[in-house]
Amino acid sequence: MARRPERAALALLLGALVVAALLGRATAPDRSQNDPRRSSLLAGPAGARGLAEALRRLGVPVEARRRSLQHVDSLPPSSLLALLDIREKLTRLEIVSVRRYVARGGDLLLAGPSNLGACFGVGVASTGRALLPVTRPVASWTLPATGALLEATERAGECAPLGTARVDTLLRTPGGRPAALRLVYGGGGRVTLLADAVYVCNRALRETDAGLAVLPWILGDHPSRVVFDEYHQGFGEQGSLVVAAARWAAGAPAGWAMVQLAGAGLALLALSAVRFGATAGGVTRLRRSPDEHLEALANGLERGDGAGEAVALIVAGLRHRLGRASPTGPAPVEAEAWLEALARSAHGEPVRHAIGRLIALTHQRADADRVLDVGNAAEDVWTALRQEKTRQRS
Repeated sequence: MARRPERAALALLLGALVVAALLGRATAPDRSQNDPRRSSLLAGPAGARGLAEALRRLGVPVEARRRSLQHVDSLPPSSLLALLDIREKLTRLEIVSVRRYVARGGDLLLAGPSNLGACFGVGVASTGRALLPVTRPVASWTLPATGALLEATERAGECAPLGTARVDTLLRTPGGRPAALRLVYGGGGRVTLLADAVYVCNRALRETDAGLAVLPWILGDHPSRVVFDEYHQGFGEQGSLVVAAARWAAGAPAGWAMVQLAGAGLALLALSAVRFGATAGGVTRLRRSPDEHLEALANGLERGDGAGEAVALIVAGLRHRLGRASPTGPAPVEAEAWLEALARSAHGEPVRHAIGRLIALTHQRADADRVLDVGNAAEDVWTALRQEKTRQRS
């Protein structure tokens, strides 16, 4: 067994580990700050959570879609579907579903390169390391430079033409090359394409006037809600709670501290299971014998003046053994009436004699000797009744 100083030292060590874990958790930088994904769930410089929050404050419902776009054509046409610099390619079925959504009059915002732009005949060409300025719709605005441009491309085979589209240039470089386009189809569908998704990231919205340019493109047709595709950003629904907990324990300071605490607790349990030194002498506890129990019961009845209650319980026990009533103790009058009825129904002389003796004892003064006599008389009645029943069967 560990002594008190050792227990205190162990408790102090565990407390220090907990405090260190909490301090590390509070002061550690958020890993999302370095996440380059343009996700509406990320608040880092490259994320797009600022755009989602701005839309919410303007009264537009925002949804983060974490499942495939295979059935996205079931969205109401009044919605706006936003794909911001997605990291994973869309499948053929997803591309067809997005096209159906636009053909039904849906609104699509596509920022950054993807394999979906070819469905609308537009591709994204990178400018390499060079960043090109864009013309400002308002002279006082400050807009970030673009690292990509839009260009016409061959339409994907699985995407049939949606008809003649009106093309509006939203942003262009001083040389006239488009950086943002808006395609409006005759069926009511609209596609807004941004060559560079930098215009929707948190840093650009905070440090420049990109929000003044982007928000009117989104809210121009008064969408009923904006749905951000998070499935192709890596925020799908797959995975289990055990895997997520293991990843958090392996990557977070607080997780490592909890793992160490669990290891220390298991080590303490293992050490406490082993006894060192001489075997400690045990305390032998002997159980009471039946005679001691009876003596204690008799003393209790004697001290509590319970002789009358004991007599009633003996009669109730006999009555229960004969199977003619519940085991609960009857009132004295009921016990006497039952004994008299039992005597009238008895056939043999020994039985009637034993019952009569028991009735006579129940009328005497209650004391310890009477309790013993009543108990013996009840046993005589039980024995006589069994013998009488045996003779009747034979």
